[in-house]
Amino acid sequence: MALPTFEAFSSSKDNKSLTAENLSASLDEEIISDNDIIQDDCDSENDEDHVIDSYSIEGIWVTGYRHLSDYQKKYIKEDIKVGDYVYLRNEYDNPVDNNALIVLHEGIRIGYIQAHKAEFVLELLRKGKIGHICVTKIDICDKDDVRINIDIYYQD
Repeated sequence: MALPTFEAFSSSKDNKSLTAENLSASLDEEIISDNDIIQDDCDSENDEDHVIDSYSIEGIWVTGYRHLSDYQKKYIKEDIKVGDYVYLRNEYDNPVDNNALIVLHEGIRIGYIQAHKAEFVLELLRKGKIGHICVTKIDICDKDDVRINIDIYYQD
């Protein structure tokens, strides 16, 4: 079963209402193309009958750059490269959103997953389904705006 990428929901007028339940419920709707999803079927060497479905959620922009310290901004510009792995941590004590997901690179906070996407990604994280997360694009727009794009690879 393939899951939609978040781009399918980015134009929604009510992104705040996106939950894992309504994301899963939308699977039956034809709202995405096959080009939006990468699905790999990998056979285990030890068990030829066992197939693991793996997927990617592509094009997630990391938010919050403007709120980072000067050290974090410099670190992003100088030390993060396309292809680097990042990881997520739930900031459950965040006063604004207890589903907030911090994006970390080598232990340094580089931003957050967008709130309307965080609940679904957090559910994957809690279930241990996320395999790896990598940086796919870095746009240095100006001194106060850097955009980092990540892809999340997970198993169903």
